[in-house]
Amino acid sequence: MRALALPDPLPRRMLALLVAAVLIAHYALLKQAPASFGVQTSRLAKSFSTRSLRIDAPPFPARPQPPGRPPGKSKRPEAPVQSAQSATDLVAPSADAPAPVIAAVPVFAAPAPVPMPAPSAPVAAPEAAGAERPRERTQAIGSLLVPGSVRLRYVVSGEQKGQPLRGVSAELVWLQDGKEYGARQSWGSLFATLRTRTSAGTIGSEGLVPQRFGDRAGKSSEVAAHFEADRGQISFSANTPDAPLLAGAQDQLSVMLQLASLLAGDAAEGGKRYGQASTIGIQTAGPHDADTWLFSVEGDENLDLPIGSLQARKLVRNPRREYDQKVEIWFAHSLNFLPVRIRITDAGGSFMDQQLRSREAP
Repeated sequence: MRALALPDPLPRRMLALLVAAVLIAHYALLKQAPASFGVQTSRLAKSFSTRSLRIDAPPFPARPQPPGRPPGKSKRPEAPVQSAQSATDLVAPSADAPAPVIAAVPVFAAPAPVPMPAPSAPVAAPEAAGAERPRERTQAIGSLLVPGSVRLRYVVSGEQKGQPLRGVSAELVWLQDGKEYGARQSWGSLFATLRTRTSAGTIGSEGLVPQRFGDRAGKSSEVAAHFEADRGQISFSANTPDAPLLAGAQDQLSVMLQLASLLAGDAAEGGKRYGQASTIGIQTAGPHDADTWLFSVEGDENLDLPIGSLQARKLVRNPRREYDQKVEIWFAHSLNFLPVRIRITDAGGSFMDQQLRSREAP
């Protein structure tokens, strides 16, 4: 008996058509795949931007408008022109990236401008590796000597609620042109920003005159203090009561640069005003209130820092109330009295110690 042959379930022609359909479908999917498989802009680059100081320069001429087209002819709209982003508008990841949010980290922030010398030039980078770095330009104002524009990077150590701080770094960017200033201090770990504080204002007869102080922790909304000279008040965006604006007032960022200006100016005149055991009182505003900070001068110390060995003058703000923080700052003689070490201790014993590791052009 002849075996019964089973019919072919799929003729060859139909099989060829099916294979072709599958190939076409795969090609279409690949063509519609998102372009995000390429290189992406890092979140860090988008998160950090430096607000430039406004310099009195002639405005750019207005772009001439093209002549109108005759009726009946439509003009294709032009794509918006995007300006290139300067490399100095970004904070380098190695210094700006962050870990556990540091609670209540204090960081330190003038209007009647007076005739000033020519604006300070930014710090020039050395021409070759190992070349001696030029000294920053300072700004002389009476008995003050305002430090020139600079970028300072710090190594951070400490404890928070009994746990060591790991992988945290800090940066202070200071810009001034003889009339206006801008400052930004930030803390970060590898992939995120923990906290950023900014100060902006003018330079007057008494040094720095802050106009706005901002404080942002992580991704939360910024809170700010506004120095309103016309009203004689400091107002706060956190809806806390206004504070009276006292002469020489600073914010928690500018106060460090104001102290540096006072110490440098005093040293240039012989160093008789701010010697050991003297006290400097400055009204200092945070994001919610303002208080008078009293800094005691404890004298000079030799420090071994990541940047090298330096002689620095130590100033201490001791707590006066139950929840005040202790602030210790060391200002280096050879670096125009820039802050080279900053140690902050809260009432619970948590502390953060920032030690200078590099000084660069901003």
